Amino acid sequence: MDSMAGSPGAAAARPIEPPADGSPTTTGASGVVPGRVRQRADACPGTVDAAPADDGLVARVRLPGGRISPAQLTELAAVAAALGTGSVDLTARANVQVRGLSADGVGELGRRLARAGLLPSPTHDRVRNIVASPFAGRAPGALVDGDELVTSLDAALCTDPELASLSGRFQFAVDDGTLPVATARHDVALVAVAPGVVALRVAGVDTGLYGTSPHEAVTLATAAARAFVRASEASGAWHVRELPGGAEELVAALGGGPVRSHESDGASHGGPAPRTRQKRVAVGVLPQADGRFGISALVPLGRLTQAHLAVLAGFGAHGFRLRIAPWRGVVVGDVPEVEGREVGVREVGVREVVAALDAVGLPSDTGSPWLGVSACSGLGECRRAGADVRSLARDFVARRSHDDGTAVHFAACERGCGRPPGASLVLADGAFAETDADTDAAADAATMPGVSPARSEPLYPAHLERSSWTTG
Repeated sequence: MDSMAGSPGAAAARPIEPPADGSPTTTGASGVVPGRVRQRADACPGTVDAAPADDGLVARVRLPGGRISPAQLTELAAVAAALGTGSVDLTARANVQVRGLSADGVGELGRRLARAGLLPSPTHDRVRNIVASPFAGRAPGALVDGDELVTSLDAALCTDPELASLSGRFQFAVDDGTLPVATARHDVALVAVAPGVVALRVAGVDTGLYGTSPHEAVTLATAAARAFVRASEASGAWHVRELPGGAEELVAALGGGPVRSHESDGASHGGPAPRTRQKRVAVGVLPQADGRFGISALVPLGRLTQAHLAVLAGFGAHGFRLRIAPWRGVVVGDVPEVEGREVGVREVGVREVVAALDAVGLPSDTGSPWLGVSACSGLGECRRAGADVRSLARDFVARRSHDDGTAVHFAACERGCGRPPGASLVLADGAFAETDADTDAAADAATMPGVSPARSEPLYPAHLERSSWTTG
């Protein structure tokens, strides 16, 4: 990835210009125009509603809270190998995708995953978008049991006929008070603000409504989702922020208030002051509340190969817990600190798990150069793509000796699919690339490690300013 400014067809990196008519950009836009009427139905793929791509059909399997058992992962690997390309892609919502499917393959995929417990409700398949910390239920300092909330919310969504009409992009979040997963991008969020107390937020706005039990909290969340379904009938909105009156309209419909931004945890009901919270991306060996550990590893470019899947599924023999992280990573939990031995059985500890993950290319190093680097599907997989951006991203990582605190997303078209909040965008086609240093700070404060939406940055991030980007 040396500078190629003098190469034929190459062009230096340049800033992305907004449209001349002043309309919102699709690259890095922090939101959408409130009240805009959608002109098309949501085509977000599901397990049985696959979407076309250059390499076949793509099915997206929802994993509420990123939860998947070793047995389910084994079956997922098997169907990916038998029916698709063999690999499994992770999404920024901790879901997984199987690519390269045929029409008949989609039907077989649905039948097999249903038997594995990964498709509990075909009618509600696409609406089970629930993000939670991959350490939920184990994290020290958690104010509520996030696992219990995710389970209850998922069950409530699947049994409510009205909620089957939600967009496949409508997002729920469950925040147990540790890793701050809930942002303004989440349409409905349950956020723990005190022991046993959960606040309801819509699009990052505090409704003033609180639940003091899992049942109360889930009842609030489903009520908010139903209110959105009714409020969005005229506009066809996919998200709360698209409603004519935005989040405030939904708060009024729920009878909540006064409206407050999400930075004011606990202020209206005498709860604790805002907490000192962890970063939104947690990588490395992390302690659990029970004395065991969770190993959080990165998945380069969000793609799990058969080798990755085999190692992860193999951890099930040791009783380890598996989670997909909402930063396109994996977490192996319930791991003891040191190796021990029983009669005829070798117990595996932290050191062995870290070594096994690293051996197949899943680093848990907190300084890994893969931190903050992502890319869309790119050439050969997406019909819109004109560049092999995944190769660009790999070349970029090869130039870094360690994580430098920058978040960069490589995209092959102006839609910028899969761009994490806070990431600078590198937009490439077959001849040039351009970059945009916006951080989506207007939408929420979600950032990748070391990138502050409030800091002043040059037009180009320093590591991009020195080079031009081409696919050659």
